[in-house]
Amino acid sequence: ALSITFGCSVKPEINGDLQAVFVPEYAKGFVIEKLENTKVLSIISDFGKPDTVRYVLREKGKNIPFALKDLTVIDVPVQRIIPTSSTFIPYLEELKVDKSIVAFPNINYISSDIVYDRATNKEIVDIGENELMNLELIYKLKPDLLMAFSLNGEISGHDFLNKANIPILYNGDWREKNPLARTEWIYVYAYLFLEVERAQSYF
Repeated sequence: ALSITFGCSVKPEINGDLQAVFVPEYAKGFVIEKLENTKVLSIISDFGKPDTVRYVLREKGKNIPFALKDLTVIDVPVQRIIPTSSTFIPYLEELKVDKSIVAFPNINYISSDIVYDRATNKEIVDIGENELMNLELIYKLKPDLLMAFSLNGEISGHDFLNKANIPILYNGDWREKNPLARTEWIYVYAYLFLEVERAQSYF
């Protein structure tokens, strides 16, 4: 799967107080906040350190507060997603949004039978190996979001995808210390897909 070192991130300066919307009970790596009526997904880059990567969750038709203008924007609910790890797929299946998957790096690594069948039926595009993803193909697919995780650096093509206005969300669930904490990351997907009630009933 794709990788990034979170520690290199710089905490964005926000002019205005962010208020907590959802604070996990077990997970340490994320929190949902808001400024005015705009929700912000904050990925805590390295537990115990202040580095944080923030994403604006922009609902259709809503304006973003000026103080959030420099953050990466993800339009929600996400309609088209490229997960880059098979471990992301169960969350999407649990929320009944797995049909939003439009591509995957090397479909042979898909562990879900249902999603794999869609891939073999050409409903999900194979975009190559993680380290050598077909960036032009990703651009043509125009996903709302590419979800990655990382161990030692930004994904290949990060700058290209940023310039193409394809948001990259770096998922840190693998850093959690216990299964309940990792499972609680379903709320990240829930706020991306506006399926919070379904996440609550699952968790």
